[in-house]
Amino acid sequence: MNKIILSKIFVFLVLFSSFSISNADFKATNPTSNSISFSWTAIENVFIYKILYGLDSSKTVKYDKESDYIEKTSYTLYDLVSKTNYYFTLVGYDETGKEIYKSSEISASTSDKKVVNFESLFIEDAVQVSKNKIELLFSNEISDLNNYDREFKIENVKNPNDVFEVKDTAISLENKKNLLLTLDKEPVVGQDYKLIVLNIRDIYDQNIEFGVNSEAIFKGVEITQEQESKFISNKDYFSFSELNSAGTNDKDTSSNNVNSTTTSSTNEDKKDTVNQLDDKNNDNQITSTTTSVVVTNTIESGNLAGVELNSANVGNTVLSESEEISKLPVTGPEQIIFVLIAILLSGFIYIYKFIRS
Repeated sequence: MNKIILSKIFVFLVLFSSFSISNADFKATNPTSNSISFSWTAIENVFIYKILYGLDSSKTVKYDKESDYIEKTSYTLYDLVSKTNYYFTLVGYDETGKEIYKSSEISASTSDKKVVNFESLFIEDAVQVSKNKIELLFSNEISDLNNYDREFKIENVKNPNDVFEVKDTAISLENKKNLLLTLDKEPVVGQDYKLIVLNIRDIYDQNIEFGVNSEAIFKGVEITQEQESKFISNKDYFSFSELNSAGTNDKDTSSNNVNSTTTSSTNEDKKDTVNQLDDKNNDNQITSTTTSVVVTNTIESGNLAGVELNSANVGNTVLSESEEISKLPVTGPEQIIFVLIAILLSGFIYIYKFIRS
């Protein structure tokens, strides 16, 4: 009896050890509108993996979709529906094809983020199109946010000391995969030249990889006057220096606008100050006029009765009135005392004469 129980326990342990359920750090990452990426840690004795998935949890129904067999510890599922939730389980198989691992179920949703598939950046072609101009064709559209005048090295294949300087770089308005380089001199007809891109970025913010992708060979060719004239009349290219100059002019214009605005504001402030001063002067004029009226009223009750004042001659009238007033006899406390003393003295003299008589 004990032997039977022990043998059952042994079989259970063997089965349990050969089949495990865990997460193995099974993660869903980088969801897009039609894909989700997965990663996990390697499981011992697992030879190959597979991801089972569906719109419903395996706790309620069986998964209706599965991935291809996976030999790595990462995988991306495509052809998913945008903004949709899915359930996923990772399973592992040994070399015999027996399922020996099953992860816990996880869920993840696709997003509305679209994926832009693009290839690496490299030079497809380089051709001399004018006496001192080289046209480049890249695999992707080039970013127009930078000036690339100093990002090229051009030298004669047979004579590395024969180098060229790029004086200007322009981008095509119709196809931003094309750049036009203006050189400081003309390539020699029949000579081969190596062009190396040191640094350039595409619209996906990819920098060109230094090496084969960033190199091209072009041959110096004879350019006829007709070809030269035809190319000069072509307005498909826009110079980066012009772009930067336009940006500088915009800044200058903006600065001028700021200065103009500041000057205008200053002038407005000055106008306000002048207006305030004018208001004060007006107030002063009103006060003076009021004073004049008071003086006039006073004068009308004195020797200048009947004098009429108007707004045109207020100032002069006030001055003349002041002069007239200053000419009038002035009666104050001192004069009154003198009068009283004189009266008393007269009284004493009168009494003295009366007594003597």
